[in-house]
Amino acid sequence: MNTSNDGPRSIQRLLGLFTALADAPDGLTLAQLSVTLSSPKSSLLILLRPLVEQNYLLHKDRHYFAGPQMYHIASTILTNYKFGTMIHHFMEDLVASTSETVLFATLDKSNDNIVYTDVIESPKAVRYVTPVGVTRPLYCTAAGLLLLAYKDQAWQEAYMDRTDLLPRTATTIVDGAQLRDRLKEIRKSGYSFSVGEAVEEAAGVAAPVFNVDGTVAGALVLGGPSDRAVRNREEMIRATTELAERASRAVGYRG
Repeated sequence: MNTSNDGPRSIQRLLGLFTALADAPDGLTLAQLSVTLSSPKSSLLILLRPLVEQNYLLHKDRHYFAGPQMYHIASTILTNYKFGTMIHHFMEDLVASTSETVLFATLDKSNDNIVYTDVIESPKAVRYVTPVGVTRPLYCTAAGLLLLAYKDQAWQEAYMDRTDLLPRTATTIVDGAQLRDRLKEIRKSGYSFSVGEAVEEAAGVAAPVFNVDGTVAGALVLGGPSDRAVRNREEMIRATTELAERASRAVGYRG
C-alpha cells in the first residue's frame, strides 16, 4: 500500500489517522481530520484516497470511517492476542529501568486472595523474592489492596464481612474503618504503596492494568527491600504507574 512518498511524516499521519478514526464511530470529515492531525487537507487527500480504494477506510456522506480491512486487522490481532506475553514484555521494561523485582497479580475470587501469575526477579543480590503461584491476602499487600480498591463498595463490604483481618506483621491494618479509608486513598491516587504489612522488611507499589472495557485485569507490582523502597518511593511509584498505563493502552484501554 503506497500512501505517500514523504517517509516518516506520512507514517505518522497514517498512524494518527487510524487512531482518530478508531475513536470516532460517527466518522470524521476531511476538515475535522485536518484539524485533528494538524495536517493540510491536500496532504491528507493523498493519504486518504488509496486507503479508501483498498477498503482500509470508508467514505460516505463526506465522512471517513474505519473500513473492513481495519476491522479485519483488529480482529486478527485480538484472535492471536496473548495477554500474559504482552504483560511480560512490560515487566521486563520495568525491571530494566528500576532493577527491582516485578510481579503481576490477579484476583482469585474463590479464595479472596491475590495470586502472582508472573514474576521477574531483580538482578540485585538483596531483592524481593516470591515464586509464581504464591497467594497473598487482599487486605495487607500492595497488589491486594489495589485490586480490592477497584472493586465496587458492595463487594468490598461483603469481603470485609467474611474476612478476619488478622495481623501478618506489626503494621498490618486490622481495623475495618482504617481499611476503608485506605481503599479510598488508593482509588483516588491510582496506586497502592505498602511497607511491611504482609512481609516484614519488604515493600511494594502496585498499579492497575485495565482491560479494554475498563475492568481491572490485574496489578503490576514493583517490590523490593523496605529500606530501599522507602528511599526510592517516588521513583518506584512513577515507574510502576507509567508502565501500567502503557500496558493498559496496549490492551486497548482508552479511559
